[in-house]
Amino acid sequence: MDVAVSRHRNTYVLKLKWRSCSVDLDADETFDGDLFPEDEEMPFAVDDQADDIDNMSEYVPSEPGEDLDPEALRVSPPLRRLKRKTRPPDSTDEGRDINEAHFTKKELTQRGVEKRQEKELRWAEIPVEARAQFKEAEETQWKEHLSFDALEPLSVSESIEVRRRVDPARILRSRWAYKDKNWSKRRGDEQTPWKCKARLVIAGHTDPDHVNGLSTDAPTLSRPALMSLLQRLANGLDGSDPWKASAGDIRCAFLTGGYLKRDEELFLHQPSTGFAGLHPEQLVRVKKNIFGLATSPHEWWLDLQRGIKTITVVTNGEEHAFDQCALDPCVFLLRRRDGERLVGRPCAYGGSHVDDLLVIAPTSIGNVVKKKLSDTFPVDTWEDDEFAYLGSEIVCRGDSVLFRQKPYIENRLFTVDIPRNVNEDDLAGPEQIADNRSLVGALSWVSAQSRPDLTCSVSMAQQLQKSPTYGDVNFTNGISQKAKEYKENGLTFHKVDDKHAVILVYHHAAWANAYEGEYDEEGFELYEEDKANGLQHHGPPSHREGRKAKRGNSHVASQLGELVILTEKFAIAGGSSQGSILDWKSRAGQRVCRSTFSAETQACVEGLEGGQYVRAVYEAITYGDLRRVEDAMLPIVCLSDCRSLYDHLHREGVPRTPADRRLAIDLAALRQALRTHPKGIWSEA
Repeated sequence: MDVAVSRHRNTYVLKLKWRSCSVDLDADETFDGDLFPEDEEMPFAVDDQADDIDNMSEYVPSEPGEDLDPEALRVSPPLRRLKRKTRPPDSTDEGRDINEAHFTKKELTQRGVEKRQEKELRWAEIPVEARAQFKEAEETQWKEHLSFDALEPLSVSESIEVRRRVDPARILRSRWAYKDKNWSKRRGDEQTPWKCKARLVIAGHTDPDHVNGLSTDAPTLSRPALMSLLQRLANGLDGSDPWKASAGDIRCAFLTGGYLKRDEELFLHQPSTGFAGLHPEQLVRVKKNIFGLATSPHEWWLDLQRGIKTITVVTNGEEHAFDQCALDPCVFLLRRRDGERLVGRPCAYGGSHVDDLLVIAPTSIGNVVKKKLSDTFPVDTWEDDEFAYLGSEIVCRGDSVLFRQKPYIENRLFTVDIPRNVNEDDLAGPEQIADNRSLVGALSWVSAQSRPDLTCSVSMAQQLQKSPTYGDVNFTNGISQKAKEYKENGLTFHKVDDKHAVILVYHHAAWANAYEGEYDEEGFELYEEDKANGLQHHGPPSHREGRKAKRGNSHVASQLGELVILTEKFAIAGGSSQGSILDWKSRAGQRVCRSTFSAETQACVEGLEGGQYVRAVYEAITYGDLRRVEDAMLPIVCLSDCRSLYDHLHREGVPRTPADRRLAIDLAALRQALRTHPKGIWSEA
């Protein structure tokens, strides 16, 4: 996106089997106190009777024609008196059965099957002619684990001994997960060859050490940090040593890390198809944090940090090393070494997202950094200037950088099939609901990564996923069609001179259920034109008559939005300048909102906070250190089409304290913030 500024997919079925109660627990009369007077207790069954009732395996059916004992047909009363709101005692398995819950999982629609197949194939779904390639992939994966000393096969005798002395819970299950990396491409071209991948997956969720509080946290690159890195790239494209972007994938990342640190060893059963060259009775010792263990991402993150921080680069006769960004540890800053400290502006950047590395640097320094990273980690190849990264595309175009998701939009977005001659106000059927949820999920990813223009519509579609009408599903289809129509577009980053840079924050609130401003308080109401500007005219059919507020004691159902742009000061000084979008958001108001004026105020507060955070991230990446709000260098300018809010914030004092005390606090905080650093500008836009 270019910016120019001038003034039932998965259904779970729950079945509960109640063994000792033959009454309707939902019926009011079940809990009628008159049925069981307070002074009369129901007799409890004696132990022998309870055993007869609960031991269902001893039941023998009668023969045809056999006379039935009338006494056997009598329904026994409940074993205890039922009371309303009385918590039953905790169930135990001592001498009696526990209530059972059965869950089933299946794809409701053909699209559900296709989505699952893109991620993983069942063995029965693999054509016979491709199975040999998957068996080769199994052997390759097994040899990789052996070559990195991640697994150690035991002999048959050792395996027998382990089974005898080790807690069975410490012998984890495993299986093969099969994936065709060309699955999406083959949907468009059946001649595309298979690209077979077999991944060894272990049942890490059954790891018995979970109860000991294992560390499982592992950060990933945040959106504001990635957008800031792409802006730094755009700023350096026209230099004497042009900046370049490169991406590399660390092969077998988890296996390259350190050894497992546990008080007791873990072992592994072989998959059902076994490991190449092993006897079926052989077990395998787990030596490293392999894929599937809950601790593997955390341990890999620690190994990655240590490895990157050992790299040193000498440029202009000075030694440089990598530091971590204070606001996003997945951003590594190449800074000059001064004794034990790293100081100065970064001269290159690295980004990490699990095993995907991103290098943004001047060409000469970037080549050295890539070489050092390849020496530290098994990165076989690097892609430059145009490549896929985290499901998106990064394309350098001479004087700008394009960030888009064209392949994802082409392969993953679709339109939901709607039956003919249905009323748009009718509730959608199970198939349409399942496909709608899948489509909204895919659109959410696109709008959150590269398409701010879809964010508001997707947010409204998300709010109606539970029980959409056919009209709501058709609204989701419209979003998908718009995404496909502009699939070539995304976010475009242009050069912005740091000396003239400014952060612009556009903020806005729209409402769907307040037409006359009947909830506005005297002295804190909107002008008539602001009421008209804030009324939400576009959205799914279910919102036409006004939607319900998110919080129970709110009077206004508001949709809040913000857009944070980096541009140059000329854009707000009578001139024009290109800019880059660094962050965006659109969502239903989360707080209690009692008036339309309060909704606009909340939008301003959230927009200013978002702008301050993005500025902090951008400055920390640009200058190397985190700065306090009062020490920030980039000014923030808030823009709004709500003239009444602008006038209210620029008054000296307020006529009186509003009944909504939270509103009074928000207004005071905004005045203070706007007085110290940012400016507030009213726009006719």
